[in-house]
Amino acid sequence: MGDLPAAGRGRLRGRVAPDAPRPHRAVLRTNAMRAVPGAYGQIGARLVERGYAAIPIIPGTKRPGVPRADGAWTGLDDWQARFRHRLPVEVEVERWSESGAGVGIALGPPSGGTVSADIDTDDAAIRAVLLTILPDTTVGKAGRKGETLFYRASPTFPSRAFDLPGPDGRPMRVLDLLGPGKQTVLPPTLHPETGEPYRWTRLEALDGVAPGDLPWIGDDVGERIAAALVPFGYRPEPPRPPRREAPAGEETPHRRVNDLAMADLGAWVPELGLPKLRRRGGGYVAVPVWRPSHTGRPLEKRSPNLKIHPDGIRDFHDGNRAYTPLDLVMAARGYALDEAFDWLAGRVGYGEGLTIDLQPRRVEMHAGVTVDAETGEVLEAPPAPVDSRDFPDADLRVPGLVGEIADWIMASSPKPIRLFATAAALVTVGTLIGRRVYCGTPRSGAHLYVMTIAGTGAGKERPQEAVRQILDAATGGQRLHTAAASSAASLALRLAERPVQVQVVDEVDKILRRVGHRNANAQEAEMLQDYCTLWGRGMGTFIPNSTTTRGDILIQRPCLSLYGATTFTSFYEQMRSKMVSNGFLNRFLVLPRFERVKVQARVAPEEEVPDAIVAAARRLFEFQDAPPPGVDPRRHLGATATLLDPARPPPLVVVEMTAGAQAIYAACRERDETMLARADHDPLYEAWSRAAELTKRVALIVACGRYAKAGLAGVQVEEGDMAWAQRLVDWSFSLFVTGLRENMAENEHQAGLKAVLGFIRQAGRPVNRSEVYRRVDGRMDARQLDNVMKYLVTSGQVEEMLEKTKGRPRTMYQVAIS
Repeated sequence: MGDLPAAGRGRLRGRVAPDAPRPHRAVLRTNAMRAVPGAYGQIGARLVERGYAAIPIIPGTKRPGVPRADGAWTGLDDWQARFRHRLPVEVEVERWSESGAGVGIALGPPSGGTVSADIDTDDAAIRAVLLTILPDTTVGKAGRKGETLFYRASPTFPSRAFDLPGPDGRPMRVLDLLGPGKQTVLPPTLHPETGEPYRWTRLEALDGVAPGDLPWIGDDVGERIAAALVPFGYRPEPPRPPRREAPAGEETPHRRVNDLAMADLGAWVPELGLPKLRRRGGGYVAVPVWRPSHTGRPLEKRSPNLKIHPDGIRDFHDGNRAYTPLDLVMAARGYALDEAFDWLAGRVGYGEGLTIDLQPRRVEMHAGVTVDAETGEVLEAPPAPVDSRDFPDADLRVPGLVGEIADWIMASSPKPIRLFATAAALVTVGTLIGRRVYCGTPRSGAHLYVMTIAGTGAGKERPQEAVRQILDAATGGQRLHTAAASSAASLALRLAERPVQVQVVDEVDKILRRVGHRNANAQEAEMLQDYCTLWGRGMGTFIPNSTTTRGDILIQRPCLSLYGATTFTSFYEQMRSKMVSNGFLNRFLVLPRFERVKVQARVAPEEEVPDAIVAAARRLFEFQDAPPPGVDPRRHLGATATLLDPARPPPLVVVEMTAGAQAIYAACRERDETMLARADHDPLYEAWSRAAELTKRVALIVACGRYAKAGLAGVQVEEGDMAWAQRLVDWSFSLFVTGLRENMAENEHQAGLKAVLGFIRQAGRPVNRSEVYRRVDGRMDARQLDNVMKYLVTSGQVEEMLEKTKGRPRTMYQVAIS
């Protein structure tokens, strides 16, 4: 690949006076292209696919860094700015996977809100206190001592360190809460002190768990830990020196970075690693370790004579020597001026981590991505194309409570997807009126089966949690939400306790895998039949097929909704023709999101549901509870009192459709009949058999949301409600049938063929075998993949070609051009 001049892109080069000793920066050299992959090569790609910002770690250290072509390593000091709004791109993952890099993750929003609690003590009493406050989690890792636990938190989760007095009176670190802007090293990276790999300590490894599945930890956990550690001698440190406004104006880059650094000492001074650093008088004091003691004292006995304050930085035992922030970084970290500038600029927000380009650098193009030829740094990632298959966001704005809930979910989501926010709002409102409100003839309830599909780490988790939050806030904690049932008996017992409920299921493909497998047991087969029955039994009596310990269970007017989430790969892996023919899948409103969304910079608090939404949702939930005129409220039993009684449902309310809405619904039913006629020749058209019924249910929910604040007084399903529902459902079923046609398989061999062919087609460019293997990792081994690739090439579906490289030619694959 030839060199390309990159005008205006380079590194800021500083000069050191000829008579001054040049600061030395150690460069670690290692065999970057080793035969056995390093820790990043083992799990880095899987972490990125899960939604974690996996970054490379220099071997033998805990420091992020990238390999150079000559085998040396360069510190990745701008990793915070680089991965603030994105995951590593494919060319980065591939380069780092081929090196001996360790692996870590950037915590906070880049990794789906992942944070950690680093317990740095083996003291049993202290650990016991900490573990009573920290939530339970299934993911943990350990190095030399202690244990690091993983959680999910808000973007404002505060990092905090906790020291206790040690046996010699010196501070002893017992816990670090690590949040946004921090990173942590993961197994199987080798620990720099022991030379042994970090290890997973709990049930699951992080690369096997999506960020949204980690347990939640609140922003207040630090205060509760501080209170619990007081009996052990904990004393909180003085608050961080406040940030003051730095003067603006016409300045050089160096002057501007120095001014910003003096205005926000807390953003960079603690990361210098200065001995005996502590806060004092609105700033910091520390030992200037780069110069020897004038009295010959060892380090542990030296006084903190370096004073770092917004008014200036001085070393009082070195002739009252003054430092600028850049001077201090150069002295403390052994950097040259350009290295110190890059390091400090990335921490104080100058240029948002961008480098200033005064010298051209050598760049190359890889798959449309501009990279530094020496370090592999991504300079220009191609903009994500707008996927025309997505439902337009502008058309997802609906009036009333459904729209208000969707707006709040969008505002409180790090990765907002309006399609999923609207789906969550529909299921929430439908559950609030479930078992009581029906529409038209034949009667249609307000329960829905919804499946959201997107890539790993794309933003599926927040809408799920919002459904739970709103239902709890509006119903007084009646918990109208549950998780997925594990058997037909479990499903029956749950419905007997809560005849109206929504099951919020992350990774819904696990249900599909159980009930759709050819070796499914009797309980799993019965559960599939019960789910199908419950979808259409809103007006009748549900009698479970399964025998339970409670005798016969009869549930009048059950109202079960499902809100599931999965990935494209996991969903289509489970597709078999019997899942369509038995009517299970065509009961779902399948909502895929193809284009990834960016992390939004400003996220609203998610822990509290807005009062206006709670009030409207509660008014909707209690719309039948007001006593009739002349009845003593103290003697009146509201309709919600019998909502959870399986044999005694509340009074039924029928919402009528206007003539315009009725006409659209009739056209939908006629369309369904046409599709069923086509199913005689193409069975996939059977998926349309319940589209009209779904359209009416969605329209009913939207209409009730518009009349929520009025307690449903005067509610009707209007033409606009039905037209909007028709467009959403038609779009969903059209894409669903197309996806089935391209991905549905009858056996594992067919599934592997379609998965590999789909990935090569989606890439839109030649791909190598390693890329394909990483994508299908866990679904087939190397031999199975080789057989699949051989079949695709032999059958003419895929073309094989050789790409010239500096070494051996590389085999590439692309979809055959017909």
